[in-house]
Amino acid sequence: MNGPNESHVRALVATFKSIDAIPEDMESAARGARSPFARTVPDVSARKRAVLTASASRIRGQKSDALRTLGAALPPPDVPAAASTKAGLSFAEIAPQEIPPSRRPGCGPLRGPAGATVARLEKDLQESLRRLRESRTRGNG
Repeated sequence: MNGPNESHVRALVATFKSIDAIPEDMESAARGARSPFARTVPDVSARKRAVLTASASRIRGQKSDALRTLGAALPPPDVPAAASTKAGLSFAEIAPQEIPPSRRPGCGPLRGPAGATVARLEKDLQESLRRLRESRTRGNG
């Protein structure tokens, strides 16, 4: 056999998808953070944004060219966005339960107005996530 078999292709694609996290991070840095809870500081100049975007495109092109050269087709995405959103939402619905200080050993109790604010936040987030889940089930995903 001269070309890659299915196992080779699966392994290459898995590696390429893993590597794609790097260009995704580069593109995210180029766009700048859209969330006040972002992990990175938007410190990328316009010139650097262009370099990052071009680099991300070049890396993806290299991976696509390699698959074409090997005669292997890149399989289409196989995780529906609705399923991905559902999984992410399932994890997000657990997170508010971790907010109360009683769930955080070593933090100590939180009383008074601050305690009330945290308790309200937990309930408000749970309600918002519940409404989001319900809107997903009523719509098309």
